[in-house]
Amino acid sequence: MWCERPAAAGATRGVRSGPSVNWGCFACKDGATLHGRYVSGFRHGEWVLHSPGGGTLERRRWKDDRKSGQWRGWYANGRPRYSAMHDADGNLSGPATSWHPQGDILKQGTWLKGERHGIWTRRKVGGKVASRTVYVAGKATRLSEYSGAEVRHTEFDDKGLKRRSWSEREGKKHGVESTWHSGSDKLARRATWADGVAQGKWAFFNAEGEPLSAGPVAKGGRVCGWEYFDSSGRAGSLRATYARVVAERAREAGSGLVVDTCSWTLSDLMPLATGDDAAATLAVAGWVTETAVEARVPPQLDGRVPDIGARLAACSGLLERAEVAMKDEKWPLAALLYVAVLLEIDRALGRSILGSERPASVVPKAPVVSPPDAAEAQKYREVAAMLLPAAKNLLWLRGKGDKVERKKSRVVLGRAGVTRFSIRKMLKKGR
Repeated sequence: MWCERPAAAGATRGVRSGPSVNWGCFACKDGATLHGRYVSGFRHGEWVLHSPGGGTLERRRWKDDRKSGQWRGWYANGRPRYSAMHDADGNLSGPATSWHPQGDILKQGTWLKGERHGIWTRRKVGGKVASRTVYVAGKATRLSEYSGAEVRHTEFDDKGLKRRSWSEREGKKHGVESTWHSGSDKLARRATWADGVAQGKWAFFNAEGEPLSAGPVAKGGRVCGWEYFDSSGRAGSLRATYARVVAERAREAGSGLVVDTCSWTLSDLMPLATGDDAAATLAVAGWVTETAVEARVPPQLDGRVPDIGARLAACSGLLERAEVAMKDEKWPLAALLYVAVLLEIDRALGRSILGSERPASVVPKAPVVSPPDAAEAQKYREVAAMLLPAAKNLLWLRGKGDKVERKKSRVVLGRAGVTRFSIRKMLKKGR
């Protein structure tokens, strides 16, 4: 028998050949020994790792110093520890299994040319599945982790970066879902689900991971309360900003307006808009504008924020509602809708088309809306060209409807600088 031991300093060895007993191998712990045979200097045939008591811990096969065939291992208690196959090139290839010391299967999967491929399953003691991982040429593409009635799935790209992670219960999305930008570790979306329905708070992020928008979702769609973020990460919603001003004015006036701003209706706010507080009138008009704008954001939960298109569409919708109010002789409502459009034109163009000044606390700057370009500014001027004659008609009413209501409408328009004189002046300028 040839016993393998470290060579003395400066000594040389010949070609190993014949039986070998190794006490110093990596697996030779706690007195275990590795028995095998060398042929022309190469490990060849079966090599067996024995415990100090003589039990078998591993059986390995070699061919010309390459791993070959099936390798198997056992625990000291005699139960199987692992089993794996190798191809002619010595790579792991084919089915592989490992076991818990108690005898239950721990992991099962398949190797292909030295890389994990297909589905690998990990089990808990007792046989319940703990996780399943899908591999393609050695790279994990999907991980499913099981915990009670819920399953947590995670998908990966070819670089190993997370693409999406979500939980399911009884086959339906439930709990938090996270989505990352392609090829990046930056979060793109964080969502919550309840039994397959979008529910709770959602948030969207740009490619740098900075917030774009966030807000509540119910029954699969957006609901009141969304915030939109500018490039500095500052949150803001013009609807919420105006709502705060309205709520403050309502408290000062002793109004019974409910605290929940998302439950307000225009009917609730009309008494405040037509009262004695000019700032309240403008704040209510601003709330009308921004409520209409946010309603124009596409219902799809894709992170879009109110853009110029949504704002212009809101203006058109408000003008149409004002025209209906005029036909129904609801003069104060028509006046308020005209002022709402006027505030949006002012905000977009950076000045009042009628030259009147408004308190900055009542007309805040939009935190996420960029100034319009030349074409968009022209569209705003076209909206103004429709608004002014319509407002003029409201101011020139004679003997129609209730006199008090006509007076209220003129008061509302006047608080925004809309008077007979100012409209006449603007119309002469061709606006």
